Amino acid sequence: MIQGGGFTVDMEQKPAPRKVENEAKNGLRNDRGTIAMARTADPHSASSQFFINHRDNGALNHPSPDGWGYTVFGRVTEGLEV
Repeated sequence: MIQGGGFTVDMEQKPAPRKVENEAKNGLRNDRGTIAMARTADPHSASSQFFINHRDNGALNHPSPDGWGYTVFGRVTEGLEV
């Protein structure tokens, strides 16, 4: 996976005062080319970091081993040649 967000260009972590509730049970899967919210072990800790799946990652789908999964919210439409 390719992860981004959450840091300045100087690699300082940006403050993230608001968290996003886990919405992994939305019918979308962590398949190649999808974009999902990164989080800590706390399922409701997503803020400004995200990742791009460059292969299918079924273990991240709802329900994952932790019972939650990682929320997919978009898809790369062009330029995924990795």
